[in-house]
Amino acid sequence: MTATDHTRLPDAVLRGATSEDPTVAIPVVSPQYRPVPPLGNPYGPPAGLGGHPGFGGPVRPRRGLFLGGIAAGVAAVGLVAVVAAAASTASTASTASTMDVEGTFVLTDTGSSYFYGSSFTPGRSCAGDGGYSDIHSGTAVTVSDAAGRIIATGALSGGVATSSSVCAFTFTVPDVPAGEDFYRLEVSHRGTLTYDADELAAGPVVTLGD
Repeated sequence: MTATDHTRLPDAVLRGATSEDPTVAIPVVSPQYRPVPPLGNPYGPPAGLGGHPGFGGPVRPRRGLFLGGIAAGVAAVGLVAVVAAAASTASTASTASTMDVEGTFVLTDTGSSYFYGSSFTPGRSCAGDGGYSDIHSGTAVTVSDAAGRIIATGALSGGVATSSSVCAFTFTVPDVPAGEDFYRLEVSHRGTLTYDADELAAGPVVTLGD
């Protein structure tokens, strides 16, 4: 190696000379030949590209993504709750599409005691007699729509005398379809009476006799 040859290190440096022979001077490596620390992955992307794994920067916890997942889950549960509530409301509306009609039928018979020598006894059970013999417990009560089609049926309960000439019955007609503007109600074959929906739902009072 000449004084002007700076292209290669001395052979002793390259061979790793030792100090076993004290007469051999160990060449001193100039600072400009200090080994360069090994580089990272030569095929990886340059460092400093944010916190994404594999790009050299620190990896930060993805709290936003986690919280976003929680929010999405809560929203999904809320949607299920809304759907369930809507289904419950629809079921309630379906149940309310019919109504039970409860009413009173009052028979007044002032002629019974005069012609037949009998009368109603207040507080006791009673029924029609003579021309009113079709009025008794179990007599049919029908509800029809405005066109006259029978849409529900019920019956009179047992009568109770409220005076010597008055016998009162109650009746229930279940499952009357709602939504009609007008209804027709008939007890036995005594003719029909017309009610609007509110009047029928309120409980009609039907009277017969003099």
